[in-house]
Amino acid sequence: MPNFSAVLVGINKYPGCPLKGCVNDVIIMRDILVKIYKVPANQIRLILDNRATKDNILERMEWLITNDAENKMFYYSGHGAQIPTQDYSVDNYEPDSMDELMCPVDFNWEDNYILDNQIEALMKKLKENHHISMVVDACHSGSIDSALPQNDRLVKQIPTPLDLLSRMTDVSLTKNLFEDKPTFGDDDLNKNFFDFLFHQEPIAPVNTPSYSKHNISIITGCKDDQTSADAYFSNRYQGALSYVLQGLLLQNPTIDLKTLRDKCEEQLRKRNFEQTPQLISSEANLTKPFIQV
Repeated sequence: MPNFSAVLVGINKYPGCPLKGCVNDVIIMRDILVKIYKVPANQIRLILDNRATKDNILERMEWLITNDAENKMFYYSGHGAQIPTQDYSVDNYEPDSMDELMCPVDFNWEDNYILDNQIEALMKKLKENHHISMVVDACHSGSIDSALPQNDRLVKQIPTPLDLLSRMTDVSLTKNLFEDKPTFGDDDLNKNFFDFLFHQEPIAPVNTPSYSKHNISIITGCKDDQTSADAYFSNRYQGALSYVLQGLLLQNPTIDLKTLRDKCEEQLRKRNFEQTPQLISSEANLTKPFIQV
């Protein structure tokens, strides 16, 4: 009986907003699992580019969660986005009233995306003695950016359309019409109007682990109000999180979850990436190896 299985999703070929390093991220992760962790290649499923549709990803995730392997990994490298939540139940509480989502290659804003709630529903099917490690190297930011090069870096985010943002009471759409807040004299009639529109209460930062009742170890690329980068490193493109995380796993394959996250943040800061990896984990897994084989 196989003791480890994995599903690795990498998408570069998004129509209209392509990325460059996501397929590299999961191919390198596949080789690390096979060569370093001795995972049988037939227990790893790659889903790349045009094959990474919503249906294919969810089908493979269902296989991953419900199969007999006690240890599992799900790795996603691609665009992320946010959408105003339509479920305000206590179980789905979101401080910023936005749901995070992964963007399959056939993504659209109607219904072709994978919500964090759908991932949570799948986690409920995880058997009690099974463990899953997850990496989500994508943006979870609600700010209005576009996936354009920034000093040879791409933003791994698809911007939320204004018609969807308009459902949010506390979001000012007017400021999205301007690159910067307009400057006015003290007696200008528009000054107070724009001061009011541009004011927004900051979202409380999340620097401590978010604990889960499920037997999981998750590292995400950034906070909900940040973006993740797709950048060029020496001789290849990769996601910034994937580049530092995989390098740390190669240095120490048994590195524990908390140390891995902290060192990822340290390495990203050294390379001037303004993204803070986040943890979602059962408390017991913080001091266990991130990849348990």
